[in-house]
Amino acid sequence: MAQWGMRQRGRFQGACTVSTVDEQVIIDRPVDEVYRLLSHEETDWLQPFLRLAAHKGERAGSDLRARLKPGLVAAPDGPRTIGVALGRPTVLVEDNAIEIPIRLATNGYRCVFPEFEGRALVSKSGDNKTSLSVLGAYREPTPITGGIDDSLVAQLAAQTTVRDLLENLCVAMESESSRNTLVEGSG
Repeated sequence: MAQWGMRQRGRFQGACTVSTVDEQVIIDRPVDEVYRLLSHEETDWLQPFLRLAAHKGERAGSDLRARLKPGLVAAPDGPRTIGVALGRPTVLVEDNAIEIPIRLATNGYRCVFPEFEGRALVSKSGDNKTSLSVLGAYREPTPITGGIDDSLVAQLAAQTTVRDLLENLCVAMESESSRNTLVEGSG
């Protein structure tokens, strides 16, 4: 997926439901190290993290749907694909943070959002720690029942996906080997 800049207005217009998600993690690494990894132009290294997170989000959504609508089985929509794009970082002086536009795309999932557009905020949190937040809007997947359960399932799947993505990134960035090898040539 190519890099992109500012969020395109009206991207989610049409006959779809748009919801929001906001998750945060504290990483035991200095801001400059986290920023260096996230500002790297190549985003292929992020895809395995999103794939794992989307799988966990899909499972959480499917489990909730099974509790809300017993007996309803929704098959996947073809092959599952994911994409990640990061925009150009900007400094937010008033928030003392760095903002990085982020776009996530999935296909073939019944519970996880097909599109997410938002921002990652990187800021200092205590001594040599970094706060990484992801907040944004997502398009809900195609409804299965047309009821409120579709939105509940989509919200849980989105929160789980974004939270797990952040937790996976946190573990990778905090690991000793990630200092130099998480993204080859990112320094």
